[in-house]
Amino acid sequence: MRAIRRRDRPSALLGAALVFDGLEWLSWAIAVSAPVRDTLAAEALAIVCRLSISAATVCIVAFTVRVFRRDSRVARIFGFSLCAALLVGFLGSGAVGDWGGWRPDHPWVWLELCAQMLAYAWATAEPLAYCAMLRRRAAFGLTSPLVAHRFLLWGAYSGMFFVTQIGYMLQFALPEAPAGLGLILTWLTVSGEVALWLAFFPPRRYARWVESRASGAAEPGAAHVEISPETHPQLESESGG
Repeated sequence: MRAIRRRDRPSALLGAALVFDGLEWLSWAIAVSAPVRDTLAAEALAIVCRLSISAATVCIVAFTVRVFRRDSRVARIFGFSLCAALLVGFLGSGAVGDWGGWRPDHPWVWLELCAQMLAYAWATAEPLAYCAMLRRRAAFGLTSPLVAHRFLLWGAYSGMFFVTQIGYMLQFALPEAPAGLGLILTWLTVSGEVALWLAFFPPRRYARWVESRASGAAEPGAAHVEISPETHPQLESESGG
């Protein structure tokens, strides 16, 4: 809501992705619960889940293109292709009677899952590469260490989502999932949410710890320049709002 008021499109895309992601998890949790499973309500909730995760993925792709590859035609084509694959996968599975995406016996659902996986792999690689660049700047006092750390945490969140997606696809493909896989996926999910929280709402003690580590690791003799979002507004746009 804050991004919408400020007309900050990248931050609005990120916020919308998280809203859709929450709706996806809620719909799926209800759909597979004992009283609802194998009912028409479960089918409807599964469809809401699929549409929500696709919407979240589209927002993530749009955010990645706008923030990291705004002037790249190749990136725009790749992002559009991922979004098109999501739509084709959903409609294709619906054409074979699997609107909820329950069945692994047709290629359409796999097209959709692979598009989601590639989207989050991309959303992992870009912020981590940008974090490395910002850390080099931060070593000379040219940007805020906290901004660089935010990109690291965002990359960690996306990376954990990417690994979780691979694990889910493994569960989906195998008749019986490997022992402990569910526990690993739960740990990754919770860890990703913690990383997300620390990226955008870091407690003051945590923020001071990040800055103290950065100052301790600064190159000897590097000039220190005090830079903050108040004096350099571009830092706020670099950090995604």
